[in-house]
Amino acid sequence: MAATLALVALTMMIPGAEASRLIVYSGNNFSGASATVDACGCSNIPYRGSYRYYAEGQSTRLYNEGDCRGPVHTTLATNQNAQMTTGFGWNSAFIAGLVGKKNPTPRHKNTDVERYDYQGGCIMYK
Repeated sequence: MAATLALVALTMMIPGAEASRLIVYSGNNFSGASATVDACGCSNIPYRGSYRYYAEGQSTRLYNEGDCRGPVHTTLATNQNAQMTTGFGWNSAFIAGLVGKKNPTPRHKNTDVERYDYQGGCIMYK
């Protein structure tokens, strides 16, 4: 168990680890002010004019309420980029746990990785 925790902690500090990111714009067609939402866990979305999503292995759950409250409205995939050139109603996003290479002992059948979400962030491992 201690070795697993050490591996998790080490992996969390690897420089250059890519995370999925949502770039939001104040205007339609990716215009105006922009902000990047790429932190693990919950982030409020400051602009809702248009967006680009770059999938880097983490799903992103989108909520119509701030602070990731209420039901999940939309989930952006772990492996498919997306974009919308017009406005949207999401007010917050939760970037799920980062994922790594296939775990030799997955906790769930038919899954390539284990993923753990926890309040305030995420765990990644290889």
